[in-house]
Amino acid sequence: MYLDQLPDFERQTAEKIREMIHASIPEGVEKLSFQIPFYHFYGMFCYLNVLKDGVGLEWVFCRGKDLVEAHPVLQTRGRAMVAGITLKKEMAIDWAYLQQVLYDATSWQQMAFEQKKAFVKRAKKKGKP
Repeated sequence: MYLDQLPDFERQTAEKIREMIHASIPEGVEKLSFQIPFYHFYGMFCYLNVLKDGVGLEWVFCRGKDLVEAHPVLQTRGRAMVAGITLKKEMAIDWAYLQQVLYDATSWQQMAFEQKKAFVKRAKKKGKP
């Protein structure tokens, strides 16, 4: 399994996030996509990824850009739609706050699905209004 291969901090953090997701979204589906753990809830919902520098983990929400104003801890890092929370060993992790982010992201994901909101607004083609 993907998590078993991670260094201690990243594995323990990912396992705790995974438990939070399963407890909060029992109908959600976990599967490997793009060789990392993705969680599906009304479409692609979130994923966990080890940081490129190898010293931390990023918890990324697929509709995260919509949540940045409410949760400035979410960073887009130049990405079109996703935004994530960076968790590093030297940080004090506020699990209650992360639970609130998860709750808000879950609510938004469901509402966006029900309202048929696209993930990313498509660019208008040249010459068309």
